[in-house]
Amino acid sequence: MTGINLSGKEGCNMQIIGLMVFIVLIPFVALSLLLVGVQILSSPIFWIILVLIAIGFIAFDRNDKKRKGYLTSTIGYIYLEGVDPSKMSILRLYPDKITINDIQTIPIDRVKKATFETVTRVFRGYKGIPVKEHTYTLTIHYSNREGKQDCFTCRSKVNQGNLHMDYMRMEQKINKLIGYLPPKENFPNKPYKL
Repeated sequence: MTGINLSGKEGCNMQIIGLMVFIVLIPFVALSLLLVGVQILSSPIFWIILVLIAIGFIAFDRNDKKRKGYLTSTIGYIYLEGVDPSKMSILRLYPDKITINDIQTIPIDRVKKATFETVTRVFRGYKGIPVKEHTYTLTIHYSNREGKQDCFTCRSKVNQGNLHMDYMRMEQKINKLIGYLPPKENFPNKPYKL
């Protein structure tokens, strides 16, 4: 029996397609609830189907992790030479390396640290109402092949809140794996003059 090997760009595209289908499925269910009415909410069949879809999505993700052996993964726009920054890419953390689209590889012993940042932009929207835009950025600092310090960033779309926790988890796992402790801010505990 032969299995389907989805590695590289095909695996990245399949995971992104799976996420998009799930994202499209939620508004479709909400719209059908509005069209059919609230009576369907009392139907146990509706809830069984909804739970089965959620379990299938979680099982697919766990099976993918187990089969490929990575610790965690996330998606975003990656700004690095050789990667198209206009397309979503997948960033995976393995115990011994970090991969981008399963094509570019950085050995974990060359990684120096990972940092996470939230950039919030506030502007005036319709009728002067303040609108907030959040962009999440994961930056990975490493030594390139020549031994020089380099870094690349993985950036989310504007207000893509589901990546907030993914990026934080990725930063924590990378720093824990390489043994990096971020410097703590030292605040004085005794009175002093300014």
